[in-house]
Amino acid sequence: MNTIVRFVPYAVIALGLFFITIGVVDLAGTLKFRLSANTAMAEIIRIDVEKVQAEEDHRTIDTYRPVVQYTDAGGTVRQATSPIASQQYAFDPGDEVQIYYDPHAPGDIRIAGFISSFLFPLVLTIMGLFTIAMASVARWAIRGDKPG
Repeated sequence: MNTIVRFVPYAVIALGLFFITIGVVDLAGTLKFRLSANTAMAEIIRIDVEKVQAEEDHRTIDTYRPVVQYTDAGGTVRQATSPIASQQYAFDPGDEVQIYYDPHAPGDIRIAGFISSFLFPLVLTIMGLFTIAMASVARWAIRGDKPG
């Protein structure tokens, strides 16, 4: 059998491992941030709109990034912009949200919530597992072995 055809499943498995690695590293960073951060209730004071150029078709897309105001543990009122922007937003000015903030860099915030914290690493990890599973099936099919 062609050497290249035999190599493809292994390359795809490596790609799956790459996805899993990125997902796990991102998850670890999120957990590390949350464990060292303080929490506070914050008010959405505005939604910043950013124009982003789509690479595929060169159109401009609006992305939305919430700006919050909160009082830190020392009693100082602060404003910070979420590092996560999206094409849709679930917040309106005046909404109250829970945030995590770095006490040593109070402008570094994360809005609490599953989607904003865990969706990206979870999707990457699932993509990696699915990719590895499909490549393993392909490898067994190419070799003529049965799974298991």
